[in-house]
Amino acid sequence: MMKNALAAVLVLAALGCKPPKYVEPEPMPIDRPEAPPDRVLRHPVNFSYRTTDGKKEFRLRMYSDEEIIDDIVTVIDGGAYERMATKEEFEQAMGEFMRQWVNAGQEDQVQYHRRLFDVEAKRRATLLDDMIIRKQDRIAKLESDRHDVYSDAVSRQQTGYKEKDQPDILPSLQAEVARLDVLIAAEKARLQLMEYQRYLRDNGDSYKNVNDDIDKMRRDMEKK
Repeated sequence: MMKNALAAVLVLAALGCKPPKYVEPEPMPIDRPEAPPDRVLRHPVNFSYRTTDGKKEFRLRMYSDEEIIDDIVTVIDGGAYERMATKEEFEQAMGEFMRQWVNAGQEDQVQYHRRLFDVEAKRRATLLDDMIIRKQDRIAKLESDRHDVYSDAVSRQQTGYKEKDQPDILPSLQAEVARLDVLIAAEKARLQLMEYQRYLRDNGDSYKNVNDDIDKMRRDMEKK
């Protein structure tokens, strides 16, 4: 086999032809589920559990910031990569957490999350789409402001320009760029969470499904 291949190369060389060049194929993109924003990962995990087969760990963070109060469920299903739960995983995890609280007599946890579910369901039905649009506009405005300030700072740094008889404002411009970077990152994190909430809403009312499961569980317990 090797002799045939070598002979073919020699024939091509004799004819003045170059052997075909090997081209490395394009790498296949890795389709990874969406990772949570860093500000969510920095939030302490309030509750967690592993599936009976040990293949998945579900983590619940009772997340809150200036605009969002919500239950964020993430999943680790191999390695150390933590991702946002799918709708089905969200319902599975919250249903299991609720069952654990009911069985442990932690009625305060059950009622807190059910109230949160009711509030969030109404907010998602009436306000969420407008909130996402406003958040996108807010991010666009911040990024435009950052571009202007950053361009001014770079220009002054490269040319050494400053207003006559005025203090050098370059440090202030650089500080403003850093401040805007923090704001933009925070707003993008909130936008990601809002879009995740819309995903849960548009693929079925996950909160209602969990509440219905708990109601059924309680009825079954009362029958025993």
